[in-house]
Amino acid sequence: MKRIFFLVLLGIVFYNNGLRAERGMLPPFRSGKDFALFFANNDYDYWVDLANPIADVEAIAHDLRDLYGFETEIVQNAEKRAILDKIEAYRRKTYDEDAQLLVFFSGHGEFNESARQGFFVPKGGLLQDEYGESFIEYEFLKRRLASLPCNHILLMLDACFSGTADEGIAMRGEPGRRPGVNAASERMRYISSALQYKSRIMLTSGAKERTPDKSQFVAKFLEALRARGGHFGLINTPELFGYLTTAVPKPMVSSFGDNVPGAEFLFVLQGDSLMEEVALSGNIEKDLAAWSVALDSNTLDAYRVYMSRFPNGAFRGQAQDFIREGVAWQAAADTNTVISYLNYLQQFGKGQHAVEAGKRILVLDPTLKRDEVEKPRIIKGVVTDTKGEALIGVLVSAVGASTVTMTDIFGCYQIVMPRGSNKLRFSLKKYRDQEIEMGVSNATDVVLSKK
Repeated sequence: MKRIFFLVLLGIVFYNNGLRAERGMLPPFRSGKDFALFFANNDYDYWVDLANPIADVEAIAHDLRDLYGFETEIVQNAEKRAILDKIEAYRRKTYDEDAQLLVFFSGHGEFNESARQGFFVPKGGLLQDEYGESFIEYEFLKRRLASLPCNHILLMLDACFSGTADEGIAMRGEPGRRPGVNAASERMRYISSALQYKSRIMLTSGAKERTPDKSQFVAKFLEALRARGGHFGLINTPELFGYLTTAVPKPMVSSFGDNVPGAEFLFVLQGDSLMEEVALSGNIEKDLAAWSVALDSNTLDAYRVYMSRFPNGAFRGQAQDFIREGVAWQAAADTNTVISYLNYLQQFGKGQHAVEAGKRILVLDPTLKRDEVEKPRIIKGVVTDTKGEALIGVLVSAVGASTVTMTDIFGCYQIVMPRGSNKLRFSLKKYRDQEIEMGVSNATDVVLSKK
């Protein structure tokens, strides 16, 4: 740890000297410009109007522009033709090799069950459109964007059924790794390396489900941006998705078009980055010493103490990450159930407590296989009576297995579906038992009737 501390100190001292020589300016190591194009619809001709999309994208655009140097453009309440024309306008732009383009859609979405197609609904989209001619099909949208002459494109969809834009193509390759504790030149080298492969990455606010007007997807995106990338002032795709996964519904990530395995999309903090602020502030030694103490202690309280002393410190991003994981682990350990540890693993699959979480799960339920712990199928839902009242204490069991749970005071339940079992039984005294065959869905609500 002392060696790491020395390397950090040495790197920042050299960096600090360079900053003073350059009057606080970072050397220009990227030729490409970053663009963000937003489509946000509040007003609709036939659908119910929405309250939040325009305000949401304005907040995102503000942070991207002021913190990360993006050139932003917002298209409001657009018809289908206007959206497609604007995308074509971006085809005519000239992009450097390391330029990036974020395209963000916010508004209504629709899904045609029989055709298995998802759509974004423009301002003039019809309420009933059997063939989706007044909509923009997600697959069509991906093809248009994938063909743009920009090497790095991130598509973000904050609309109902936006997850249906993914045909099941998972993110390939190893997730990009952040630079370690090193000098500023390592930051530049990492950015250059991460942007050498063509990227076509998509983040959606949910799967095949409706999403609320007040978007948690947007709130978590803003939280990620305002963390300002921690010590090295950058956020890569896996880190961004780490923030988004705490939103409800759970967002999805995939690739599209000719995405190259290992490709990245980065948010790089600009000129007045956190590193510069700390390097020029005169608190370098105190900041580093406090962070070294926090790392040596490696406790939730230690990271909170660091944050209280250095709320704008160079390591606040990492401290916030450790705190977020520490709180999740503490909650899991206090509850001490299979579900609580699985929830922790879903958020922090490679966290510092991941191995211990796996061990505790197998102790609590020895019938679970290791692959069920690593890739669990969790079924959740609500149990009510015929009047819609929540039923407390309903026994929920996997038929043919020993896995059981009970509904809470809100009638909610979560259960790990063992491999080989695809049926749940719901039992409560004075009510008729009910068995439900589970299909591909991981959510089912149940109504029990009295005997």
